Amino acid sequence: MESKEIRSPEESTPERSVLDYIQRKKLGIHFAESDERRFPKAIGGEYYMAGGTTPVNIRGRPIEDLSKTGGWVAAFFIFGNEMAERMAYFGLSVNMVTFMFYMMHRPFASSANAVNNFLGISQASSVLGGFLADAYLGRYWTIAIFTTIYLLGLTGLTLCATMRVFIPNQSDCDQLSILVGACEPAKPWQMLYLYVVLYITAFGAAGIRPCVSSFGADQFDEKSRDYKAHLDRFFNFFYLSVTIGAIAAFTMLCTFR
Repeated sequence: MESKEIRSPEESTPERSVLDYIQRKKLGIHFAESDERRFPKAIGGEYYMAGGTTPVNIRGRPIEDLSKTGGWVAAFFIFGNEMAERMAYFGLSVNMVTFMFYMMHRPFASSANAVNNFLGISQASSVLGGFLADAYLGRYWTIAIFTTIYLLGLTGLTLCATMRVFIPNQSDCDQLSILVGACEPAKPWQMLYLYVVLYITAFGAAGIRPCVSSFGADQFDEKSRDYKAHLDRFFNFFYLSVTIGAIAAFTMLCTFR
């Protein structure tokens, strides 16, 4: 019985590999899997062989020498961004119920429900952020786009807290009047504005969370001898920055408020 010759992925013809890549692209799969396959992709009329999870630059082209880019310089920017994002997220979460009760004159139950919806949307929408990053945008552009959305939402919340037009009249409204519900309630359009900017902020946070840790890991060269040590150290500092941001939100921001 005649046996068929088994070829390794490296020995496959470019035409067959290109067809395989086109079929994968039609399915929305734009990233190379972490296996032994090699998928060529045309860039400037030439082919490159992408093996494993190949990091790419801002234009989507593969980075051949990671020693010349990324590294700890990029990692420290990621630490700072993550610390600020966690500080804003948790600071908003712990203060929003108080703001809605004392400033917007909403009942505690309604205020707590709005914050629960905010937390739920920010967590559940992370699935969408991860899908967009893997299938279409890539981690860099997903983080950049959703960070912009996040900043727009936070700016809207800042305006709501600082401009009198967005909050009900506070004159002759002492703490006792607030507790018994005798203060002027917020107008429907004021509550609509608050809910819109609040959920925009939640949606923006959802696109950052599933991408930033793996994006940070991409900054280090897998071929380096110290890759594992760098990666372990990166995640130690990464989660330290998350913790510092959360602690700052639960202590300093609450005190300043």
